Amino acid sequence: KTMKKFLSIILTLLMVISVLCVTAGAEETFYEIVYGETVDVTVPSSFETEDYTFVKFVPESDGRFICKVFADDPFYVSCELYDEELQLLDTESSYGDDWDYVAATASFLAGNTYYFGLFNYAEEDLTFTLSLECAHVFSDGVCETCSFTCDHTQVTGMGICLCGEKFLGTELEPGVTYIHDTAEYNNNAHWYRFTPEETGTYSIRTRNAEYSMCYLYNADGEYLGCYDEYPDVEKISYKDCLMIYKLEADQTYYYEVSAASEDIVFEVELNKSTHKTITGKVHDVDYIFETDSTCTEHGYSDSIYCPDCDRYLWGHEEKELEEHWDYEDDGICNDCGATIVYDEDNDDDNVSTDEDGIMGLIAKVIDMFKNIWEFILNLFSGIIA
Repeated sequence: KTMKKFLSIILTLLMVISVLCVTAGAEETFYEIVYGETVDVTVPSSFETEDYTFVKFVPESDGRFICKVFADDPFYVSCELYDEELQLLDTESSYGDDWDYVAATASFLAGNTYYFGLFNYAEEDLTFTLSLECAHVFSDGVCETCSFTCDHTQVTGMGICLCGEKFLGTELEPGVTYIHDTAEYNNNAHWYRFTPEETGTYSIRTRNAEYSMCYLYNADGEYLGCYDEYPDVEKISYKDCLMIYKLEADQTYYYEVSAASEDIVFEVELNKSTHKTITGKVHDVDYIFETDSTCTEHGYSDSIYCPDCDRYLWGHEEKELEEHWDYEDDGICNDCGATIVYDEDNDDDNVSTDEDGIMGLIAKVIDMFKNIWEFILNLFSGIIA
């Protein structure tokens, strides 16, 4: 029994010494960081040592903080959080928007001691720059920790800003030019909203931009379109964008506007689209969405139509007919009832119609003259976007 007690005491002492050594090791190798400041930390290569390099942090107040570790290649470093006894704690890991840092985010209690453990996976020693910032816990747009007030420019989703609140964007008025300063919005996308008083076709465009982009959404966040889906509406430079779309009265729409270049200033303007005739009259126009073809009727691409002139100003390109479907393999199209004649030599399906007869020829001649007339009219009139 005496021997067992002696061995038990020895083991207890060894465990205490072991813990003290680990803690002492951390104390000997740690750096220290203060909230709101930065510190450079040299971390040995994992090929030289398998130990973590520790950075001590003792918060003065409760809060949620984020530790950012900047590096040329943040994938070479990992950042873990430990308590005073070097027990691993849960954190949220993330990377910077420009992939220039790795971050660890967690909630902290005032007066407690914490350690950020850094590990270097590179073959050589590397020096990282650490910054400790507030991770912001918002209440009505104000951070409970540092009292930062959200300016609703850090958009993370459709109408959702950094503070998690719904950001409705800048209200657009037809005919008003808005100055879009990308630096003001931290070079992120900015949202504009528009609620038309009457149903009609409206255009939004940019001027003097650097490869600007514009996306349209409805009030439920559903994607409706992008300006570059309509490249033939008007000949403009690739720097600017022009988007035309039919909007319903009393419905709110959101435009997401951004630019490829940083810190630039350009103009944004929304107007109702109209058609100016050769006699100087101004007509409202309709935006006609595309239709799909069937096996008997052609579908058409999106188009802009002038009801007063009874003609299409843009688009309305004819689509090819769909193939006939003979589900029962009886030579009859199940969709239109036409008789299908199989050409064994070409493996093509032929249907008995009048397209190649005298009526088909007359229809083609009429279409040709209509196209010529529309071309002449388009020389003297245009869409006012």
